[in-house]
Amino acid sequence: MGVSIVDARWPSSFPRQIVRGTHIYYVASLISALSVALPHAILTPILLAKGASLSEIAFIQIFYSLAVFIFEVPSGVVADTLGRKHVYILSKIFLAVFAALVFWSSSVFVLCLAWFIYGLANALESGTIGNEVILAVRKFCRVTNLKSGF
Repeated sequence: MGVSIVDARWPSSFPRQIVRGTHIYYVASLISALSVALPHAILTPILLAKGASLSEIAFIQIFYSLAVFIFEVPSGVVADTLGRKHVYILSKIFLAVFAALVFWSSSVFVLCLAWFIYGLANALESGTIGNEVILAVRKFCRVTNLKSGF
């Protein structure tokens, strides 16, 4: 007996589009989490190969956290204003800029800028697609008077 897309976790009244889209989102989120986690595991050796000392690497990585701290909340406002799809695409553009800067530069100043852009990209991405899934489920639950759990 095969596993149905709609299972015990979803009320049978949920549209298949929402259930399927949510499952796709979870798979995409896993891939996205791996794509963020794996670079963190290899970025230190990359910086060491570029000639950075451990203290410089720690200093460079502070800029990632600083950008996330500064832009996490405002990025949600930007996503609400410009649209989540546009902000998601913008976050991926920033991620590409980050990768290009890391690939082509060994300057500590440029690498600090790159890590700041990396943090900005992650802050922008955090409230886009996942939030869209939550809003779709909430909207459906409001229309059908179901309790969403969100």
